[in-house]
Amino acid sequence: MATMYHRVLGISDLNSDAREFISRATSLMILYVFSVMLTNTFLIIHALEFVTLTDLSLILAAQFAVQASTDYPSGAIGDWLGQRWVLFVAGLSYGVGFIVLSQAFDFVSVLSAFILVAFAQSQESGTFIAWFDNNYKLYSTEDRDRRTYSQFYGKFTMIGEILTAVSFLLGGAFLAIIDRQLLFLVQGFLLLFVSLILLSFIRDHESLKRDKLKFKSYLRYLRGGVTTATTNKTLRIMILGMVISGVGFAIWSGLILFPLYAAYAKTDAWTAILRAGVFVLGAICIGVAGMVSKRIYRLQRWLAVSVLLTDVLFFLGMYIMLQVNPVPSTFTLVSILFVMLSFAVAFSPRYLADVLKPRFYLDVIPDENRNAVYSLIPTLILIVSVFALPAAGVLIEIVGQETVILILAVNGLVGSSITAYAIYRHRIERKVGPEAVEPCCPVFPSKMVDTQTIIPLTLPCCWSFDPVTEYIWSQLREIALRDQAISEEEGSLIDRIVLDVRAYGEVLGKALEDGEIDEGEREELRKARNKVWIEANSLAGESGHLTSETQEILKRLTDLLKYLEEEHMFPV
Repeated sequence: MATMYHRVLGISDLNSDAREFISRATSLMILYVFSVMLTNTFLIIHALEFVTLTDLSLILAAQFAVQASTDYPSGAIGDWLGQRWVLFVAGLSYGVGFIVLSQAFDFVSVLSAFILVAFAQSQESGTFIAWFDNNYKLYSTEDRDRRTYSQFYGKFTMIGEILTAVSFLLGGAFLAIIDRQLLFLVQGFLLLFVSLILLSFIRDHESLKRDKLKFKSYLRYLRGGVTTATTNKTLRIMILGMVISGVGFAIWSGLILFPLYAAYAKTDAWTAILRAGVFVLGAICIGVAGMVSKRIYRLQRWLAVSVLLTDVLFFLGMYIMLQVNPVPSTFTLVSILFVMLSFAVAFSPRYLADVLKPRFYLDVIPDENRNAVYSLIPTLILIVSVFALPAAGVLIEIVGQETVILILAVNGLVGSSITAYAIYRHRIERKVGPEAVEPCCPVFPSKMVDTQTIIPLTLPCCWSFDPVTEYIWSQLREIALRDQAISEEEGSLIDRIVLDVRAYGEVLGKALEDGEIDEGEREELRKARNKVWIEANSLAGESGHLTSETQEILKRLTDLLKYLEEEHMFPV
């Protein structure tokens, strides 16, 4: 029975096993994120009490180097051994790192703590979402178009960000009572305890099988992520653009963001409130984006546009904010509120992109190498950031942060344009499932593997279409293939038509058994024909926009049905 929590997440329509899995998974993720983010606002600020900005850029470069060198291998380990062990190690590393940070007092001690935190971040990178995605596909078999997933992802992200904001506020409240060192120490022991909880409660679906623990298998997974990313044209171009954009955000978050928070907020408590406010507004926006995403059928177009706008609008928005609302010499509430609102507006395209991108990944990235690919992307970003961070630190001191923000806007435009192009031009290469190659199997297009299937160039012998269905299928396929590819929208439309036409063909066959169609049979044909038309037009109209090929498919369908009846093409 669906609970209030399930209804809030938008998963009430899923089966009970899927709902139970999602409840367990989200609870673990919330606990983990809450524990990690408790002092996140103060890491950079705390480090700057013991080192200079230039020293910090070197520490962050070292942090990124460690993270880059361990991120991808840990992703392959997650695919090989299972994500629970990787997340267990991440929790341990975080715990020890925060304990070390609680005792830090100079460059070396701060560097040591940041390296431990970097190792923890490399272990968690992409691991939770890889574990969730792999299991979600097995539990939620009814969510074929991933729209429930998209809505859930947006709502859960909203809840997660609100709870993250609460953790920021609690961190700020604790700092009003105790000092940072003691809070880091408490957080370290809390994460050691959380790591044991993760080890105990993270479990895979019973049908998710993993290879035996042979090092040869690990090497295959290690190669698999790179191979998948390099052989898949969409991923290859996307990753290039994401690396360019990601380096810009690494510079922003590492060298500009937290000092900017502190400059406006003046105190630790108000810094926590400021960041919490930004997260709460963001959570509301991403929750709205999640609900809107369920109505989005043209996934690639909307995702491409939102990605294209993300970097440029954000960095230009931050530049305008600094011009209109410069850092005040003393604390002012109006200035704080303006910063919160600026972040919400500047990040608006990213909220939709963050909701739609996992839905796009779910079927583009194969399950076997999902964790590795999810880890490969931040690894490449970190490798480039190792060299970009020190240069950016020097550049900020020479030309100032406002000029650097404009440079990041240009950098983001280049990266997001490449990523958006890859997403928009992607064509889903769908393959017939293994069950469809057996002789005489009664498989239809909608029964093929997931959303990674399209109408093939030749009719598989096992489909056993009746003559009417085969004729209409072949005619519509020719229209869809005029541009040498069948889009997701065209494939779904033809899929729906083929299923309804089969029932129409049966009615037509019975009507033609005696060589003529009487009034009763004509009425039955009219009802069957109208069902085909109504279902096809309803599906095509859901996106709110019909492409020229979709319109041509619908027009040809109308002509074909009339032609079949008038010419009596398939007498029995």
